[in-house]
Order: sequence, then structure tokens, then C-alpha cells
Amino acid sequence: MPHFRSRRNDLHRYEAVLASRFLDDLPLDSSLSLSQKEELHLKGYCILLHAAIEEFVEQTVLEVVDLHCEMWGKRTKLKPTVVLLALLAHMGDKFKEPPVTTIPTVIVKSSILERLDFARKAFVRLVHNNHGAGLQHLKTMSRPAAIPIDLDPDTNSALSQLKSYRGEYAHSGRITKVPSVKDLKNISRLCLRLCDQIANSAVANCEGI
Repeated sequence: MPHFRSRRNDLHRYEAVLASRFLDDLPLDSSLSLSQKEELHLKGYCILLHAAIEEFVEQTVLEVVDLHCEMWGKRTKLKPTVVLLALLAHMGDKFKEPPVTTIPTVIVKSSILERLDFARKAFVRLVHNNHGAGLQHLKTMSRPAAIPIDLDPDTNSALSQLKSYRGEYAHSGRITKVPSVKDLKNISRLCLRLCDQIANSAVANCEGI
């Protein structure tokens, strides 16, 4: 089985290191003004956690798609998988199965492999050109890998808040939004729970192929 679970565990460990390194110095009361060092620590935690979540999703969806394309190319039977159908559909391929009675199977497979390779390369470009871990970005990356992202209101809010903090802290010289340590830890908990769900979906998609 690919590295979906170990990558997820690495993400959890990385967040714990970030929290230990950056959150311990922040005031518990979010109404207090921050020192320059505390501002840097707040920025560091949110920016690095956002980047880690984005990287986790990118690596996971790419591994799912690569594994399905690789394994399908080794098969003798032309049995489609949900991931490959999702990849072709979401990357703009209008797939029509040719009449098997008139075209040899080897030619059909060669044609499909060609289209899969085209779709996979387009998907790689899409993932590498992605910027952010907002809900729409994550859905754009996950759909071609047949990984559903259905968020409850709390997780949706947490993801939106992390994206907002990251955007302000990465592109603004001053901080206007100061979340409490408790709020930040809850945001990270919900976002990591989403990553757990993505990892579990990736494992399910790759079992038995």
C-alpha cells in the first residue's frame, strides 16, 4: 500500500512540532497586543501549517492517480477504475468506448493509455499550479483522484479561517487578526481531521487494484 497513512502521521507530528515551537510563546488572551517575536511566531505557525496541508493533499492525490495509471497499464483486461474514470472526466476527456468487435483489444488499450497519459500530465500541471489549501482548491485537486471532500460547517469554517490568516500573514506587514491559542488549536484539529479523511479515501481507492 502507498504511503498515505505514514504521510498523514508525518503531518500530525509536524503540526505538533509547530505548535510546540510557535504557540507556546503566544498569549492565551487574544485581545492582548503581540510583541514582534510573538507576531512572527503567529505568522510562522499559520503559514507553515497551511503549506503542510496543501503539500499533503497534493502528494496524496498525485500518488493515487499515478498508482492507478501504472497498475492499469500492466493489466490484460480493460477494466476501468473509478479513479481513472474521474481523471478522464475531470481533465476534459470525452471518453467513448470504441466497438470492441471491430478494433483489436491491443489497439483499444494503446489508445486509452495514450489518453490516460495526457490526462495524467494535465492533472500534474493542475496540482503543481495550485496555490492554496482553500476548499475550492482542495476540491479541484481531489475530484480527479475520486476523493470526495464534504465538509461539515465547523471544518469548513476552520479551513476558511486558516486560509484567511495565512493570506494576511503572508502578504501583509501588520497583523489585524489575532486568534487565541485555543482557537488555533481547534482550527488545526479540524483541518487535520479533514486530512485524515482524505488519507482514508486514498487508501480505499487503492485497495485491491
